[in-house]
Amino acid sequence: FVAVSGFQPKMKNMGKPSDMDICNYFLHNHKNVTDVKFLNWTEVVFVKFQDVAAAEKFLGLSYVMFYGSDLTLNDVESFLKKKNNDQNKKDEIARVLLGKKFADVSANVTETSVAANGTTKGTNMMEVELSTFTTKEANLRNMFISELHLTEDDVGQPNWVKKDQKFTARLAVKLEENAIGYLVKKWNDLQINVGGETVSAQLASKGVKREHNVQKK
Repeated sequence: FVAVSGFQPKMKNMGKPSDMDICNYFLHNHKNVTDVKFLNWTEVVFVKFQDVAAAEKFLGLSYVMFYGSDLTLNDVESFLKKKNNDQNKKDEIARVLLGKKFADVSANVTETSVAANGTTKGTNMMEVELSTFTTKEANLRNMFISELHLTEDDVGQPNWVKKDQKFTARLAVKLEENAIGYLVKKWNDLQINVGGETVSAQLASKGVKREHNVQKK
């Protein structure tokens, strides 16, 4: 599910769209939509996609518009964490959409979140390997987040590996494996250039020794 808001048309004389207008918009304009759910106490609409990859692709769009208005997109877990709704409303959203209590959703998000210091928690983290660089790119994490439309909580700090005078960066990403696979493909399709070289992405293999900054005496 993706939480979507902002359905007020830019032209006020068009009036408020009905639930059917919104359903038809998604079914006829976006691929792999399987359901659209409404709750009577919020104007946020919850759109169900065929699979995680389809939802991530929708979340990764550079913009989504509805009759001239930009829509705001959030995955449901992040939406629940950010909202200040009362507990009953959070529980209703979690139960209707995810089939679980909000506390369970919250615990799952917290367990797999990226800590503020760049370390990662939980066992669902995977790493994306970006290569190659002539020097350590200080702005790499921000670039990765911006280009793929992720959030700060989704991505850890880069770990650098040096080989043959070149650097490779590994970024821990808090998403499911098939969603990360889609993001890797998207990054490569964008052909992002850093320092005159196109940087490629792949899922990182385990067991590679990382470089650590050791101060020489």
